[in-house]
Amino acid sequence: MDKYYRNTWMEVYLDNFLNNVNEVKEHICKDKFMYCVVKGNAYGFGDRQIVGMVEKSEADGVAVATLDCALTIRKYYPNIHILVLGIIGPEYYEIASENNIRVCVANQYGVDAIKKSKLTKPLHIHLKINTGMNRIGFRKLEQAQKALNDLKKVANVDIEGIFSHIATAEDDDKLDYTLMQINTFKKFVTELNYPFKLIHISNSATTLKYDQYLDFITAYRPGFIIYGLKEILPAKYSADLNIKSIFKLKSSVVHTEVYEKGAKISYSNNYTTQKDNEFIATIPLGYADGFRRSESSTKILCKNQVGTIVGNVCMDTFMVRFDKPVNIGDEVTIIGNDEFTNIFKKAESAQTIPQELLVQFGMRVPRKYYINNELVDLQNDLLHK
Repeated sequence: MDKYYRNTWMEVYLDNFLNNVNEVKEHICKDKFMYCVVKGNAYGFGDRQIVGMVEKSEADGVAVATLDCALTIRKYYPNIHILVLGIIGPEYYEIASENNIRVCVANQYGVDAIKKSKLTKPLHIHLKINTGMNRIGFRKLEQAQKALNDLKKVANVDIEGIFSHIATAEDDDKLDYTLMQINTFKKFVTELNYPFKLIHISNSATTLKYDQYLDFITAYRPGFIIYGLKEILPAKYSADLNIKSIFKLKSSVVHTEVYEKGAKISYSNNYTTQKDNEFIATIPLGYADGFRRSESSTKILCKNQVGTIVGNVCMDTFMVRFDKPVNIGDEVTIIGNDEFTNIFKKAESAQTIPQELLVQFGMRVPRKYYINNELVDLQNDLLHK
């Protein structure tokens, strides 16, 4: 277990994550294959520990964005099913096959590279279909058919799956577009007429909102819901699931000062104290840690007292105004589960989504892992550089 020497950390509740995975599996995915999406270092929570809980869960595998992430996971988990959702370089297919990592094939360029590869072990392939996200994938049926026909002829190639991705599943006002994507994908699956083992298009929002249209799929890919971010969608969509929050971001007070009226706080003097005896505390977290400058004016908690961030967030610190004094060493909650500090308030202030905020918390923020309120692991990536 690592140590850390700066009193800023993220608490990750692994038992809550395990609960969420099993809730989705038991209530929605049931007897179908379930990928846990662990892109972005498992949404910022740490892929080694999160994937360890996936192995203990009722889920069937994990999905990542890059081959590098897949290889990192493979070091710790030699047997887990891993799918790379993004395009990998054509020179790396042999590495993927040697490490039993499934890959996405999204264009003829990739197909041609596989035909030239010297595969000594099976390469498990999932064809990516572009049904309207317009990011990667085969857009026309004849393109996908040619790719499939070419790949059938290559030794040591297992065409295991076919998949797509919904662009508008979270947007209730874009139902027609979502259904168009689902129907387009279904047409590809039908017309290609190949016995794909894993057929998947369902991210968290699609899984929760449109499962009634997905009788033809054989696999699911939930992401944000297993990390406790159920409020991304209206409550009705997750009402039957016991989804729990899996983290808090915490720090402690490192400096305090009482200022007279008119004192200027932080860079550019963009906050001025409003009265005499205004109490300002300094917290050791900044934009170098992933805490954005746009979080100025949001709230934090210290001993049940709500404080307001004032002045520009600095690279390594930010300042907070409290109505009552707090002490150096007092613990503060920067992101929690309450009405003042929850991740959705922070995302709204930053005019972004919770997922973007989470993946920005970098290696300067140690992760402390808990099961049943007991600390079981601590990872400080700075000590491993």
